[in-house]
Amino acid sequence: GTILKHEAAGNIMIYAQTYDIAGLNWSTTGGDLKTRKDDMDLSITDLSVMNTMTVRVNSTEKNLDLHVATLMGNGDIRFGDHNTAGEDGDSIWGLDIDNSEFTGVIEIKVGNLRFDDTLFLPNATLSVVAGDQLTSVILSNNVTFGAMRYDGTPVADDSYTAAQLNSLLSSSRFSGSGTLTVQGSIEAPSYSLWLADFPTLGTQTNFADDFEPDGLDNLLEYALGGNPTNDDAAAVLAASTDAGWLN
Repeated sequence: GTILKHEAAGNIMIYAQTYDIAGLNWSTTGGDLKTRKDDMDLSITDLSVMNTMTVRVNSTEKNLDLHVATLMGNGDIRFGDHNTAGEDGDSIWGLDIDNSEFTGVIEIKVGNLRFDDTLFLPNATLSVVAGDQLTSVILSNNVTFGAMRYDGTPVADDSYTAAQLNSLLSSSRFSGSGTLTVQGSIEAPSYSLWLADFPTLGTQTNFADDFEPDGLDNLLEYALGGNPTNDDAAAVLAASTDAGWLN
């Protein structure tokens, strides 16, 4: 099998319908892992992601089944980038991982992320970017993550069906007969890592900045699990106030 290293900005393009990679080391940011065939099967024996790896399709070629035997690293694996019908927005990303030492983030940004097989990633975070994106998660089997974020807001530790997630998050993004368990085995991210989930803040990243504004500065949003780009004070500020003090 092929051994690949992504050490400089640029795309890795795969043209074959079925392709096996013995090892892929994604150690730098910039560029995509991009497929050029419809309904493609890609198998990677050892995948190490130490930076941001974006998985994309090309134009009208859609759908990718990605099987990883062993996943390592602490970077970000992002599915989809172009919010366009006919490109990533119409694609189904099937993900299957046998063994994992991964401590990073798996993010569905655009398209449909489908879990066909049981998945156990107790040290990884699942991030679902909704907003106006063409995004959904298909639970065809049971999956476990150490933490989960929905549009940057943490999801409480528990086991959920698709219907329960839709109800909890006021969403229609989840489907399938499996369950998604948020195990709660990951420490809260640092302030700087938390900020990275909200690039639209621009330069308003100081503790005292209030982007929306909704009366909660960034530090309070971080401490209470809020979203600094949404007016969510009523939802995250469950405690009452008295003369400026939290009760």
